[in-house]
Amino acid sequence: MDTTFPATQPTFDAIQAVMARALARGIDGAAVAREARRVAKAARARALPAFVARQLGLLDSLARLADAPAASSLSEPKRAQLLGALAYVCEPDDVIPDATPEVGLWDDAIVIDLVARELHAELAADALRCRDREQGRRAMLGRMERRREQRARRGGLFAMR
Repeated sequence: MDTTFPATQPTFDAIQAVMARALARGIDGAAVAREARRVAKAARARALPAFVARQLGLLDSLARLADAPAASSLSEPKRAQLLGALAYVCEPDDVIPDATPEVGLWDDAIVIDLVARELHAELAADALRCRDREQGRRAMLGRMERRREQRARRGGLFAMR
């Protein structure tokens, strides 16, 4: 099945209108990040076209950026773009309602693609932070395991020498 998305000015105006409404409600970065994670989890349970699945897979990374303190490092225009895009994705009745079979998440995927391109450097830095955090966690777990093994060889935590 071939699917096309009408990339016309009225379409982009409609997308921007949904984003502007969400921003006007004074959305909280942490709240929209939680909702975006919920949307991402629900989307993973659906059979989706590759592009849509790949873009929705970025929601967790974008949600991490929306959470403080990462959001504080973003300029105000980029933060507004990010929060607007996440709010758009969380809105079920957007340009193409999410419940529309087979095509309901295409507009969400396009919005994610646009904001991910705009925030490419920030997403890359976040990925490095996550990698470093994971490496540190694994190193700590390795040290804890080695200490447990040493204690076991000595006969326990309070073994006499």
